[in-house]
Amino acid sequence: MKLNYSRLIKSFNFELFTVKAEQFNFEYTAIILFVDTKRKSKLSDFPLLEGIESEEEFDTDPNHIKVLLISPIPLSKEYIKDIMIFTESMLSHTFETSFYVHEVIKDINSIEFSKSNRKPLLNFIEPLIKDACDNKYETILDMQSFKYLTQNSI
Repeated sequence: MKLNYSRLIKSFNFELFTVKAEQFNFEYTAIILFVDTKRKSKLSDFPLLEGIESEEEFDTDPNHIKVLLISPIPLSKEYIKDIMIFTESMLSHTFETSFYVHEVIKDINSIEFSKSNRKPLLNFIEPLIKDACDNKYETILDMQSFKYLTQNSI
């Protein structure tokens, strides 16, 4: 399966990629949102481990990155495998940091955004970022910052 990844936002707190698949004529089929929670990992960050390990047995890392794979429909195993390889290549070099990919089914096709107007996209992801970070900080991006390689966020 041929996938095309495009990074739309890179800020201090999060990164956002769109994923297009050849089999869908390279239309947007998923969004990958990397959110740096800037806190220790905890057992609840890893739903597959709940009931297998206890909080006492769980080995924490100093930082946790929550990865949200957002798509309008459940994705095939092959598609997810390719995205996991991409995610692993993005985060495996990060020192003392854990991550977990959460699949989220949400309509992304109705988000109308363009190169010059990313506000609808920001409105869509802001609640997801706040939820991932336990409402710990505000995420505000200035539309002017999109002319730079990285975007400032507060």
